[in-house]
Amino acid sequence: MALPETIPLEIVIRGTEGKDLRVEDFANFLRDLVFLHDRLWMMGSEEYSESVLAKSFFFTRHGRPIPKEQQLKLVSLRKESPFELVVLIGSAIVGAPAAWIYFRILRGALLLPGEVEKQDVEIEKGKSETQKLRLESIKLSREIAETETPQVNEGLAIEDFRERRRRLQSQGSRLAPDLASDLRDLPQSHAESFEERVRLVERDVKRISDHEIVITEITVRRYTKVKQDAR
Repeated sequence: MALPETIPLEIVIRGTEGKDLRVEDFANFLRDLVFLHDRLWMMGSEEYSESVLAKSFFFTRHGRPIPKEQQLKLVSLRKESPFELVVLIGSAIVGAPAAWIYFRILRGALLLPGEVEKQDVEIEKGKSETQKLRLESIKLSREIAETETPQVNEGLAIEDFRERRRRLQSQGSRLAPDLASDLRDLPQSHAESFEERVRLVERDVKRISDHEIVITEITVRRYTKVKQDAR
């Protein structure tokens, strides 16, 4: 897998969450972000690549042996429409391949195709450590903001956004071919087939993309250099 010179270390996830977000909905959203990250981390780990990732232990509090310094860390949270979550991808420093795939899968699951292409261009510009990437809100969120009036029901607007995003995302929850190819470059397991592992990752993606919290934007606040041996 070809890695860039720098990859995202700290990312900002923005979206809309509706008026009546339950604590359970929020907790599940965070868990889904963690499950996807940790599954990729274990797939990329030489030590734990033989783990059976479909087992129920994976979903328990202590079922994922990710070192503390490589886990996702919550930097800040703001819930006031737009929802804003700042996350540090600790694994980017040591487990660059899995962290790089994680970031790209999030974009592919949550952003429209045109925005992904735009971000690819911006990432090329962001290889300098001193340059910070700031993305525009995706075109669809602007359309909703322009057409909404005070009388529009917020729940309906969110559902409309989600439905239009589903229609435009031709890949749905399936991984793009380049991402599936990069997953194949990770250590392979004799405990599970490659196809089964892709299915598990796609299931994680579907949970995030179908969530009550509708993501409209992902930006990168900070990058980290990829170690030469990892590339």
